[in-house]
Formats: sequence, C-alpha cells, structure tokens
Amino acid sequence: MVSQYDYLSKTLSSLYEEALITTVDKYRAIQFSKLPKKSQGISLKYNFENKSGSSMDSLINTDDYVLQLRTESEEEKLTPDQVLYKINSYAIANAPFDITELDSIMSEVMKEKDILCDYDLIVYSSKESKELDATNRSIFNESSSTYSTSKKELDITRDVQMYYENPASIIFQKMLYYLMFSAIVLIVVIWAVYYQWQIIQKQKMIETVRQDFVDSMTHELRHPLQGALSVAEVMENPSFMESPERRSKAISRIKTNLDNIDQLLESIVIKSYSEELWFEPQLEVGNLHDVINEVITSFALNYIKRVDFVTYFDENLTDVIFDPIHLPNAIKNLIDNSIKYSKEKVRIEISVILKEKWIHITVGDNGLGVKEKDLPKIFKKFYKIEHSKKNHGLGLGLSYVEWVCKMHKGNINVESKYNEGSKFTISIPFINE
Repeated sequence: MVSQYDYLSKTLSSLYEEALITTVDKYRAIQFSKLPKKSQGISLKYNFENKSGSSMDSLINTDDYVLQLRTESEEEKLTPDQVLYKINSYAIANAPFDITELDSIMSEVMKEKDILCDYDLIVYSSKESKELDATNRSIFNESSSTYSTSKKELDITRDVQMYYENPASIIFQKMLYYLMFSAIVLIVVIWAVYYQWQIIQKQKMIETVRQDFVDSMTHELRHPLQGALSVAEVMENPSFMESPERRSKAISRIKTNLDNIDQLLESIVIKSYSEELWFEPQLEVGNLHDVINEVITSFALNYIKRVDFVTYFDENLTDVIFDPIHLPNAIKNLIDNSIKYSKEKVRIEISVILKEKWIHITVGDNGLGVKEKDLPKIFKKFYKIEHSKKNHGLGLGLSYVEWVCKMHKGNINVESKYNEGSKFTISIPFINE
C-alpha cells in the first residue's frame, strides 16, 4: 500500500511537470504566431564546428535586431533545438504577457491528462527571480503541504513555476479500485481464518463429546455388568445354591442388572435421534393423568432414595391426543433428572393445566439447579453441566425432551436457580378430537 502510494505520488509529480511543459510550449507557440510576419523571418548563422576556444558565438540576423548568443563553456554548448528555443524566447520577449491566457491553457492541459487539482502559477524574472505575476489562488505558501514543479522558461526574461497542494486526494482516488480490491481480499482472508478457527473448535468439541460419551457409556454399563458377574460367581458355590431362597434372590438380582443394561441401551436408542430425521408423532387418545401417575409409580418403586411427589391435574384434561411413547418418555427424563441431581430430601411438583388451548406440563424440584451460564446450552445434544458429569449422564435427556416437544409442535421452557431447584414446562397444543 505504501509503495503504491509512493509510486502514484512520483507519477503525479511527473505528470504535473509534463503538464507545465506542454502549457509553456502551447503558450509560446500562440505568442509566436501573434508576431508580425517580418519578425518571423529570421536568418541564422551558427558555428557548430568551433573548437578553438572555450567560448562560441552565434549570430542571428533579423530586420529589427541582432541577437548574440554566448555560451560560457564547451560543456554548455547549445544543440540546434536549444538554439531555436532561445531564438523563440528572444522573439516573444517583448510580446504582451497575459497570465490569464497561460492559466486557461494550463487548466485545459490538466483536464486532458485527468489530473485536475488546485494550483497557482507564479511568474518570475529570469535574472532576479523576482515574482512578476501570479494567479493568486492562495495555494502558494510556505507550508510543507505545498508542492511545486521546477521553473520553466516562458521567454528570455520570464520563468514560470506551478505550485499545487498535497495530491493525496487524487492519489487515493486513483487507488480507489486497488483499495477496494485489497479490502475485499482482506475480508475474505479474515473470514477464511475465522471459518477455519470455527472448524477447529468444532472438531475439538466433537472429540470432547465423543470421549465423554465413551466414558459415560463405560461407567453406565460397567456397574450392572459387574453386579451380575459378582452374583454369578457367588452362585457357582454349591453351598449357596442349596438354598432355594438365596438362589431365587441371586437370580432376581442378575435379572435386575440385566434389565438395567437393557433399559440403558433402549434409552440410548430412543435418545440418539437425528434432528434431520423428522416424522409425525403417532398420536393416540389417552388419559394424560393416568400416564403421569404410572410414571410416578415406576419411579417410586425403582428408586431407593425417598421422593415426595406433589401433583396437580386440571379437571378439564381427561382425554387428550398425544404420542403414547415419546411424551411419557420425555416426562420420565425430566423426573429422572430431578431425582439424580437432587439433594438429600427430594420434592418434585408436577402439574398439568390447560390454558388458552395449550397443555402445560410442569416438573419442578428442589434440587441442585442450573447455573445461569449453562441455561442456553442444556438442550444441546451431549451437553452436560458441571455437576451432571459427576453422575456420568449421557447428555441426551434434555435434547430428547426438546425434540419430543417440537414433534408435538410445542416447546419447552426452563426456570432455574443454582442450589435452589429447577422448573421445566412442556407446552403442547391441546388436541382432543
């Protein structure tokens, strides 16, 4: 970018120099054309072969005057073109000078070269460098922001110089497309880096989730398997098998452990749904009160920990249409979480109410609660909050509950205070026919 700016700055300076040279040439040509024809008939006698000394003489004869050109040394020997330029300078020296005309020519030249800018033309005396005339646009000053060309010879007595302001605006205008392209490339690069960073973070998260899932599955399966194996080893003792009562209890414990494994695998199959695999719920008419009571009874029988259930059912809700498999499983998950992540005394309040053609099923507890920072994430698949990792859950339960709600064209909301408890509310449309 800096090198491009420097390059354009030098290019513009060269263009301004060329513009002034072109302007002076045009002005001199116009002034020369205005001379009387007799003044244009000039005879020239110039000794180009003089090598005898350090000085050279040229003699120019006209009807009105004789011009004598003298160079100071052999090194400054004039070329024929320079001699003719000097002749022209002498010829137009006495012509009336009009800076307005010079300024007009300069404007046209700059317009043709597409380098328009604010400028001043200053005319100086060739011998004394004294200012003779100026365009007075207030561009010329002593500040560092003013730039200038070199002096150009107007005629034998006058030189002209152009002053202009810092050409940064013109440079940036010339660089506009370059800047736009650079900005686009920069945006694309930043987006690509950010996209790659997101992919890397996602891969890390996936790896973490995979490892957590494997660890959780290992723990969940190992406990019932070890229980069953331990009982089986005890049953290998002949004296133990002699007692029908102990044999029956051992077989019952093995069946219980195997049932736990079966339920765990079934839970994984149910919960390992795909959000992309969408299907309509298998709706049936059922008594939602009875279904929830059955769920409560199953927990009361299977859990060693004492759980106090408090229920409230809307009397207007008897026959309701819902999916008899997934909706009860969703409620089971909420109750199961309330018990797992609870304190010593477990109190679960369940209410089912009808409000504005929506069924609201609320499961509240006095458990550990959820931190505010975790609330937006708890419905994500495989996400586990800090204290849930201690219980080796799979991180699928709440995401499954949300999926069931969406399948019923409803939603789920949560209110929670850390160390005080949580309240989950499933809301689905009321359908009774």
